[in-house]
Amino acid sequence: MRSIHLLLITLAFSRFAAAQSFDCNLAKSPREHAVCSHEKLAAFDSAVSTAYKSLRAHLSPESAALVQSDQREWLHWLDFICPAKGRGIASDINRCLLQEYTDRERDLQQSMTIGGMRLFLRSHFLYRAGNSNGELLAGNDPGFGYGALRWPEIDIPLAQPDPAWNAWNSAVKNRAAKLAVGVRPDEKKATFDTAVEDSGTIDGFYTVEAANEKFIDVSLIDMSYGWGAAHPLTNKSSFHWWLDRNRELASSDVFLPHSDWEDKHRFGRRQSPCPARL
Repeated sequence: MRSIHLLLITLAFSRFAAAQSFDCNLAKSPREHAVCSHEKLAAFDSAVSTAYKSLRAHLSPESAALVQSDQREWLHWLDFICPAKGRGIASDINRCLLQEYTDRERDLQQSMTIGGMRLFLRSHFLYRAGNSNGELLAGNDPGFGYGALRWPEIDIPLAQPDPAWNAWNSAVKNRAAKLAVGVRPDEKKATFDTAVEDSGTIDGFYTVEAANEKFIDVSLIDMSYGWGAAHPLTNKSSFHWWLDRNRELASSDVFLPHSDWEDKHRFGRRQSPCPARL
């Protein structure tokens, strides 16, 4: 009877262990140990792994390699922002990891195909260690800061280069990073890497509003939060890009010439666009 009971326990543990994206017998980091001892975390780890593998399988080798690099950076970043014995908002490693795994699974599922064009997620993650004296700004201050920047790119196989697609990939990445540093207007030369500080977080993400072979409309959203603040500050920018014209949408593409739209916009008056120009 005892042997049957032990067998059932072993089988149950084996099914649970199989849910991880790695071998729990080889777990080393606090993150890996947390995943192996928490059923819900194990499920999210598996879901992220499935979404990651599915995305790479639908991309060219060149783009798949970029996603792989981003994923490795994310995992390394997790080990810093969700420590085993953290403080403030990082005081509970399981809760911290659940939030980040949830966000990562959602992000990895954002890819889409429009005609012969595939849009996929790119990302960049930063960690900023706190002051050496250990002084905390507020009760939720973990003693460090961090940032996450995400933007969409078009998959461009090396064998099929496309100057227009390359131009958009570069432009949308730069615009996403520029919006993120908008929280530091005092630093004209700031980059996303320099804007992230130990005093809070910067979270940049996006949604693809509309896209076809000629035009892409993306909303770029940035949220910055300083430890102890009542709420985050949010910036949002619409990025409209003509693929077939290889440039961003301009005001002259929307408003009639000599319509004085700038003056009317300045005084808060409504100005209807000319539909014939779109």
